[in-house]
Amino acid sequence: YLEMPLDAPRPAVQQNDTARAVSISVEAESAQAMHALCRSEGTTLNVGLLALWGAFLGRHAGAREVLIAQPHSLRHDERLRGVIGYFHTVLPLVYVAEAAQSSAHAFRAMHSEFVQALQHSQAVAFQEIVSAVSPARSSGYSPLCQASLVYHAAETIQEDRAAYAQAADGGLEATEAEPAEHSTEQARALKVSFDLAIYFWDGAGGELEGVTGYDGAIFSASTARAMMARLACMLRAVANTPEAVLSQVSIMPEAEAARVLWRFNDTGAAWPTEACVHELV
Repeated sequence: YLEMPLDAPRPAVQQNDTARAVSISVEAESAQAMHALCRSEGTTLNVGLLALWGAFLGRHAGAREVLIAQPHSLRHDERLRGVIGYFHTVLPLVYVAEAAQSSAHAFRAMHSEFVQALQHSQAVAFQEIVSAVSPARSSGYSPLCQASLVYHAAETIQEDRAAYAQAADGGLEATEAEPAEHSTEQARALKVSFDLAIYFWDGAGGELEGVTGYDGAIFSASTARAMMARLACMLRAVANTPEAVLSQVSIMPEAEAARVLWRFNDTGAAWPTEACVHELV
């Protein structure tokens, strides 16, 4: 169970009408640097984003291990090629934070985890994994995983990418300080089944675009916007300094850092100098 800081008590039963969405955008230069970094480690941007999403959630939750869900097609069986229907499962992927772990090390570890999960998914369904692990069940959250990530590469089916772009209100650009928030109807198009469900895709200009569906019953809009601004900041930092230790990479945008580190601590006040302290009491 991922114990993220919440803005409100978690309802006993997860509701279907509390879905909200907020967008995230990373400029083309940083996005292409991320692509190159993943290729240099012999993996894909999907795996790199999974690793960084896990590191990000772990730092927010104060957790060393984070379970991330990723939907995966079950069309690998040739006998299903001609069958009409939606065949998919959920891959539960484990991110484990290590001391002095760089992004390259995290990418390699997640790549190994992803390959093993794919191999087992052909024989073991997600429901069987849940039954075998037998976690504490609650109707207030999903079993095993409370966060998910989906990445659609540039060659992905256009209809899928268009659907996410529509949920992002026609591709509104989200700034670092103020990611755009979207309506309940747009959020429902994302089919959010987790506390946090992030969808990434390659933009037309090489940038990395995304929409995060979140449960509005436990996260406020300002919290969701702040989290996406921090995630974008982390992605840029890793792209620019891949050798940095993940646990030390700054996830505070400049505006938030200035507010937290300087304005909140700016407690200076005028003090009378014409009298001694005992005379002022």
